[in-house]
Amino acid sequence: MKFDKYKNGTQKVVPFFLLVDDIKNDWRSLSILYSHVLKS
Repeated sequence: MKFDKYKNGTQKVVPFFLLVDDIKNDWRSLSILYSHVLKS
């Protein structure tokens, strides 16, 4: 019972961290794009 509860908890937590990584990657690509726009 406890293990199932823990497993369900991690299934909710992991996508959140993946989402944070996606946001970081998007922010990095956006800042790169922004710097290219400033240079041109």
